[in-house]
Amino acid sequence: ERKERVASGEYEMMTPENRSGFENAAQTFMCLQQLCEGHNLSCQNLIRCQEGHTQHVNLLADTAALMIQQCETSQMLKLMEEAEVELLCYTMDLLTEAMQGPCHGNQEQLVFTDGFVACLDKILQSPFDPRVRTVLRLGVKAAAANLICACLEGREDLEVHTFLARELEPQMFDMFRQYLTTLLSKASKSSQFDDDAVEEVETGCLDAMAAVKNVLVELTMVEGFNNKQEAIEFVKKKADKDMMDEDISMIEVSWNERIETVTFPRPKECAYLTLKTRNDFLVTTDLATNEKRMKELVAQAPIFMAEMQQIHQLSQWSKVYTFIHHNIVNIKWSMYALVVLLNINIVMASYGDSKEFGYRSIYHGLAYGLSDNAYFGSLMISLALAILNLLGYIIIVTFLAITEVPIIIRQLDDYVEECIEQVSLKEQDYRDLGAFTWWLVTLVFNVLFIIMHQLNYPDNPNTGLYLFLIFGINLPWTLSCVRNYVVVPQSPNQRRFMIAYDTIVTKPFLRNHLLLQFLSVQGFISSEYFTLMLFDILNNSQKLANVVQAICVHGDSLVLVFLLFLATTLSYASFGVEHFPGDFTTSYQGTTKTFKTVLSAFLFLFYNQQRGVLKGSLLPPEPKSDNWLPRIAFDTAYFVWVGIILFTTITALLVDALSKARTEAALREAEEHNVCFMCGLKRAHYNDCSDQVAADSPSFDEHCDEVHDPWAYVAYCAYLQRRKRQDCTGLEAYVKKLLANNSTAWVPSRTTFVLEEKASQQGQAVSSGNEVPAAAPSSDGGDTGGSGGGGGAGGASNGVPPPTPKSPHAGGANKSVPSSPSGV
Repeated sequence: ERKERVASGEYEMMTPENRSGFENAAQTFMCLQQLCEGHNLSCQNLIRCQEGHTQHVNLLADTAALMIQQCETSQMLKLMEEAEVELLCYTMDLLTEAMQGPCHGNQEQLVFTDGFVACLDKILQSPFDPRVRTVLRLGVKAAAANLICACLEGREDLEVHTFLARELEPQMFDMFRQYLTTLLSKASKSSQFDDDAVEEVETGCLDAMAAVKNVLVELTMVEGFNNKQEAIEFVKKKADKDMMDEDISMIEVSWNERIETVTFPRPKECAYLTLKTRNDFLVTTDLATNEKRMKELVAQAPIFMAEMQQIHQLSQWSKVYTFIHHNIVNIKWSMYALVVLLNINIVMASYGDSKEFGYRSIYHGLAYGLSDNAYFGSLMISLALAILNLLGYIIIVTFLAITEVPIIIRQLDDYVEECIEQVSLKEQDYRDLGAFTWWLVTLVFNVLFIIMHQLNYPDNPNTGLYLFLIFGINLPWTLSCVRNYVVVPQSPNQRRFMIAYDTIVTKPFLRNHLLLQFLSVQGFISSEYFTLMLFDILNNSQKLANVVQAICVHGDSLVLVFLLFLATTLSYASFGVEHFPGDFTTSYQGTTKTFKTVLSAFLFLFYNQQRGVLKGSLLPPEPKSDNWLPRIAFDTAYFVWVGIILFTTITALLVDALSKARTEAALREAEEHNVCFMCGLKRAHYNDCSDQVAADSPSFDEHCDEVHDPWAYVAYCAYLQRRKRQDCTGLEAYVKKLLANNSTAWVPSRTTFVLEEKASQQGQAVSSGNEVPAAAPSSDGGDTGGSGGGGGAGGASNGVPPPTPKSPHAGGANKSVPSSPSGV
């Protein structure tokens, strides 16, 4: 009676009995929904029909009938109370969970039920009563969109697609998109929403938009619907762009041996992945095979997500941080310009034929007073530039520290938790004694060297050399060994040490700027330190950084050649002092100096032999003397070995490194330009195939930048990370499980939706010319069609009888004729 009065346009409050009944129904639906959680196919089929029973209790049909009764007229929807809207949400959540996985039998049961699709159409277009909370109104509409999306999930045939495309109009979805856009804009500008409500509305709008886009992608496979949608999109191109389009991403996923298009709301933090991180990954990743690229991307995805989340949180916390984040490149180049100006000003103060030395440093000029000196103005300029330079590097170091140190901490803590959860790891596995093997060798070498130096030079100890050996070589090596020894920290001090060490070693950008800040401070005392800051160009220019990296690839070979050069020089000095004692002589300002010891001769040769020649290093031998022929042989051997072979080897290594780097860069650029990073398709193959499909199919560049954008896949991983298991669709649960196992089977490999659609069309064309007779019905009454996971309605894969209401599209192109009841 109340339903009839409400349907006639009269608003009537629910009685306590009504509310109690609604609460009981909501709890029942929640219980049934829990039964289907985890995409339990057996339970999903169980609520539709019970195998082995003569009669079936179709709870799915009863639930759909209740929903249809709730939405019998648009007036009833408009006058619903919150309790009724909540029950409608519970109803649609149950139906959605009953179909996801997918369960094709439940999909066909619901879609082909009279009034079911019309009910969803009414919900999406209904304004509902203003007394209903905005979040709840949005929630019921989003539930309807998700329900439509669940009806299409994992379908190999187009029966459901065709039916929904005939019953639903693209204009309705476009109106719903406009509603979502308006609601989101209103929530962000209105003062009646607090921060939590704005976030809830924004999340709901984006989830609903993703569901709508996913439905449109599926329904556009039906030709009639596609033509209508293209007309709407053509009009929309002339209008303003949808403000939420940029917040929805689309990727392709390999699922059930075919490519599925997936739309999802891109997490906000994905916009904060730095350009440097992206470039570093693209430059260093191995492009040899598609599998290697995917494994590296999946392995690095947690690191990307940690960086995105950290930067996003800091940006929400401070607008200053947001400004620095978006302008860090410009700030870096501005700082470098200050360094250049500072060095130019200091150099100009002491350059010129008529100028004396200006000032040694800023500190020297201020301490000894240059107020009456002609260089006072230059000193003030240097002081101002140096202060700005120091403040700038303090800001950059602080920015990098609060950005990267928490990421290191999070990664370390996650690693510790992972090790603790591994039962197979024992406490002794938390330490690695092998880390100190080479440390002991280095320590013994340094100690013996210091002892030998003191014994040989008792009156002239070199404290600076000893400190360099201890703190410059042995201390860093010791810290490295300690870090490798502590595999898993077991105390707060060990944890702090590992955080500090990993920050310095694994974050070169932060480490380099800490060094630049130190040089900026030292420059006030000694101006030459300012010149070292000019090497900051290596941090700013990726091209120069690549050159240095290319040289460092042959670093071990260059070090070995240099050691060979030292050994040669030492041998030459030893034999020379012994056999040609008076030839190691030099003159300086009228004073002649003869080197008679091996060490002095070695240093003399090392200093004078930078060009690998002997001219000017030793006294020339007297022609036809006793030492003339031995000296010729001696000098020639040294010239050939050092001047030609060793120096040519060094030059060849450097040239080879740069040539190899240039070749690899060209190959990498060609690979990036002509091969899809995600699926591995080549440009030529894609173009050859795409020419034979629809004219509006994406070009290869659009395929790489939009359809298979690597960073969209990273965003999808971030989206799934925060997605609760019970809220996942069948496809999302599949990908989430593979990600937990570091598997890349969900990523398309050398294929895409466009090419698969072409292959499917060709297969249908072949089959239309050679019709195959319908398969004989199976003994259990199921059809022989269906797709992986769910099977068709009453499919043999799940062993359940067909649904009670017969589909008007039974016996379609991809389905066999169902058996008659008498054959059961």
